Amino acid sequence: MSRTISIRLLKIRDKDAVKQWFNEFADSLYTVIYYRIDKDSDLTADIVQQTFTTALLKIKEYQPARGDMLTWLICLSRNITKKMLKEKNRQLSFEPHLHSMNGRLLQSCSAIDTHPLPADIIEQAELADLVRRTLALLGERYRKVLRQYYYEQNSIKQIAKDEHLSTSAVRILLYRARKAFKKQLLKITESIDRIDLY
Repeated sequence: MSRTISIRLLKIRDKDAVKQWFNEFADSLYTVIYYRIDKDSDLTADIVQQTFTTALLKIKEYQPARGDMLTWLICLSRNITKKMLKEKNRQLSFEPHLHSMNGRLLQSCSAIDTHPLPADIIEQAELADLVRRTLALLGERYRKVLRQYYYEQNSIKQIAKDEHLSTSAVRILLYRARKAFKKQLLKITESIDRIDLY
């Protein structure tokens, strides 16, 4: 959990701490649930909201030694997901290829700080959607430079010219953006693989 977010403040429902906690973990939790329930965005949003409400009520049960905050939130979302799907008379529509997809992503993103994602990963609809969602978790500068380099296929020289930066500054920015992307993508895909929800 972020050092700037205090469990003690969450326990007393401090508004700023609760807001920061939600902002830090909501997007990652949303992405995990979204793929678990066959990409139903409205239901995913409901599950995320209910998960945070439940987590706040149970915050005293959170034990950092047993796992990180995102993993705990995903675990809490398990029963909420089951209940909401049951209320809507729906079965979980988990895509069977997601785990093998994650394997490819993990392989690829483990080297993303030195190699680009393979074109077929970017082009494959399911993977591309997950990549786009991961990009959305990054800051604007990182997101922009990755889009310019990978999607628009601009050279470092061209990006430097467009952004009024030196080529060495763009290389550093791209390196940091890749590292940030890798961290977020690993966090999401490993969370999906670690939690056997059903």
